Amino acid sequence: MNENAGLSEATMYFIDECTKPYLKEIKSLNVEDVIKELIELLERNKDCPSVVFDRLDGEHRDYKPVVRTLADVSLQAHSYNVARYLIEEVKTYFSDYANFIPWALIAGLGHDIGKTPELRILHPHTVDDHQITSVRKLFELMSGKAEILSKRVIVAVEHHHTFSVDDPFTNMLKKADHRARNQELVRLRKGFQEGRFIDWFESYHFFNSIEPEINHVNEKGKWKAFTFRGVLYCTPDFLFETVRKQCIEKQVADMAFIKHSEQASALKIIVNYLQEHNMIYHHLKPGQYFRVYEIAFYAGRKIRIPHIPLKPYIFFDLREIESRKIGILQIIKSVTAV
Repeated sequence: MNENAGLSEATMYFIDECTKPYLKEIKSLNVEDVIKELIELLERNKDCPSVVFDRLDGEHRDYKPVVRTLADVSLQAHSYNVARYLIEEVKTYFSDYANFIPWALIAGLGHDIGKTPELRILHPHTVDDHQITSVRKLFELMSGKAEILSKRVIVAVEHHHTFSVDDPFTNMLKKADHRARNQELVRLRKGFQEGRFIDWFESYHFFNSIEPEINHVNEKGKWKAFTFRGVLYCTPDFLFETVRKQCIEKQVADMAFIKHSEQASALKIIVNYLQEHNMIYHHLKPGQYFRVYEIAFYAGRKIRIPHIPLKPYIFFDLREIESRKIGILQIIKSVTAV
């Protein structure tokens, strides 16, 4: 790959570190031009932040608690780091990893190019989803290249913010993205460190955060948690947001619990932990992280809503908690697992 005197030091270092050692494999797949164009695109937009501030883009909600911190990371720096981590993932997963390095380079460099101003202007109707814009550009760049390479890379980029994907390469990209974000948070937020869930999660803190919200109904008739016949029913959204908040308060860099799009994955980990510590009622079947319940009211109305059935914590004043019930929570007749 030809060096260019006008390239930044970061780009020159990335080329020397991540592309030159694999030039043979890059040329054999005829993707030297693709990688060169991606690097040049990132170089032209090197001042672009690595997160989208447009509230229409799903990523703004995804990283909401830390979005302003991550905005201090350039898209170029983030993409280079994701590519580096993805190369590591590929080396671990594939025995003949050298042949898959071009995949890692293209996916890592191109996974977020839809955030660049020049591409967002070209595709204004997809500003709410930068992955779509990224995929369009990659599809254009990879036209005429090996079909299996193009397909796998595009699938990975399109779904790298999707919770559950049955594709190893996509999951490798997701993991590389998380690793890069965790490191960025550690570097930019004083006191933040990476950590395992079992090391930072505290059940007392968790239940203490839930307690004030139990048996309260908002103006729309919605609740976050309610009690009925000794069971504490929490909505999945509320439970996740409670743990997400604890993760931030504990200054833990763990995108599995910070990213909103990882909610389902995080809930599985949380519920599994609570089950192991006898804090979940037996309503949940193996592998379930919530259960749909039919809630019947004395007025005859019935609704079906997903909840997670918890055992009220030992320090709870259940009499006081029950006394909070007003309106719709006072007329619940039965709660039945569907």
